[in-house]
Amino acid sequence: KGCTQVGDNQRNFRLNKNRSRNYLETENTIFLKSGYSIWNLRFINDMEYRTYSRSFKEQTNSRNQEQKTYISGISYSFTEKDSLIISRNISLISTDYSVSNSILDNDQLTDQYQFSLFWYLKERIKVVNHFNYTIREEVYLSQFMSANNKLTRSYNLLPSLSIALNDKLQLEQDYHLRADYDDFFWSDFSQNRLYRKFTASYTLNATFPTSSDIANFNYRSLEYQTERGLMLGVNYTYDTNDSGIDTGEAYQLINQNEYHSYSLDIRGFSGRVEGRIRPRFTVSRSATEFNHLLQIRYTLPKRYGDAFLSINPNGNSLQKAYWRVSFDFFVEF
Repeated sequence: KGCTQVGDNQRNFRLNKNRSRNYLETENTIFLKSGYSIWNLRFINDMEYRTYSRSFKEQTNSRNQEQKTYISGISYSFTEKDSLIISRNISLISTDYSVSNSILDNDQLTDQYQFSLFWYLKERIKVVNHFNYTIREEVYLSQFMSANNKLTRSYNLLPSLSIALNDKLQLEQDYHLRADYDDFFWSDFSQNRLYRKFTASYTLNATFPTSSDIANFNYRSLEYQTERGLMLGVNYTYDTNDSGIDTGEAYQLINQNEYHSYSLDIRGFSGRVEGRIRPRFTVSRSATEFNHLLQIRYTLPKRYGDAFLSINPNGNSLQKAYWRVSFDFFVEF
């Protein structure tokens, strides 16, 4: 399977002091996917080539980027639903600032190993566990930026548990445990760093009318099963992270953050039209912030695509809120 994608994005700011932020963004992607199966085994080989450019009106920070990616993997199906997937992802990203400031030119080589387990228990309980180990090498081509050259080792564990309580209710639990270690090539100029993060998210989803597929965890496609319906979701997320520097004998913590997030997601649909309201509040030690979303979606006939209108206010208060309004249009053929 092969495909070519081309996209353009342009953003303009009206205020004089912000006109330097006007830019034109262009992205082109070519990818080739292949796979074959033998008994319960499936082998995957994917290749992707991507070019990206962002051109600012005043050339500041304008850049060109080239990305080459190769993915290989193997999956083993224990049963019709249970499976184990092992994959490796190698990616090289070259960023060129020569049109604005060549001192920032850099290459980033990423090598990621991922292990994924999908397991169903008694048909109403779904267990998913992802673990990935990533090695990322970042090198600046200019000698003036070489102190920032580093090797990052990243460990991520992402277990989740979904329980269909009945034909209307589903409880989801998602966790993320992460640790990053930054080792600089020239430790005399930059201290090695540590970043740790833990996230726990709990969501209760309800669908009306009753969806017979909620026990199979396909409740998100309910709008394609009935002409009218309502979906409600209540979420609580706890997030804590800290960072530290290497003192030679141990890491000394220099920063720590803790967040509590609460949201209510209401989605109603009738025919091809879907409306969504999602208020969200995040409480930290220093402030309370909100990030709300109002969205309307229209699905084209025969599901050839979608059109989205989104209004997204966020900030500390409505008087000083940052309002983002966007319109997205997708077509498939």
